[in-house]
This record gives sequence, structure tokens and C-alpha cells, in this order.
Amino acid sequence: MIDCFYALGGINYKNGVITTCPRQANQLVFAHETILPSEIFNHDNFKDLRKMMYDNQWPSGCDTCEDMERDGLKSMRKDFALHNGWFFKKDSL
Repeated sequence: MIDCFYALGGINYKNGVITTCPRQANQLVFAHETILPSEIFNHDNFKDLRKMMYDNQWPSGCDTCEDMERDGLKSMRKDFALHNGWFFKKDSL
């Protein structure tokens, strides 16, 4: 699993487009469809993205973090670390 606080639990509203985080390049949901968090989180595009992450695959819109990590840099995904397999905690590194 690619654990990412933002992709697995975040909702980011930006200019009429709703994504998982500020770095997510894909337009997952449009604000004219819904702005309700429950409908966004359960939207097929959000579910597909989370499934890819669970299957250890980088979604296309997560290429910024993927590229940074491939180059040995700390990506935004690493801002929060998964602890005990069930909660995220702000990473102090």
C-alpha cells in the first residue's frame, strides 16, 4: 500500500475542482456535481484512486510525489506518517 494521508482521507476544494490534495493533478470531482464531503469521498473517482493506492500503484495525478520520491526527496505525502497501521501522525522529520 502507498500510504498517503491526503489520498486516503483528504478532500481539497480548488477553483471548482475537488481533489484529494493540493498536489493532485487529476480533476476527480467538479463542484457543480456536489460539494457534500460524503458524496465526494464516495465518488467513483475517489474510490478508484484509493484502490490504486491500496494496490501499491501510483495514480496518474500523484506524479509530483512519485517523481520526488524516486529522486530521493521528501514528498508532501511524507508530511504525515502512518502509525500502527491505522492512524496518521504529523511526521517530525
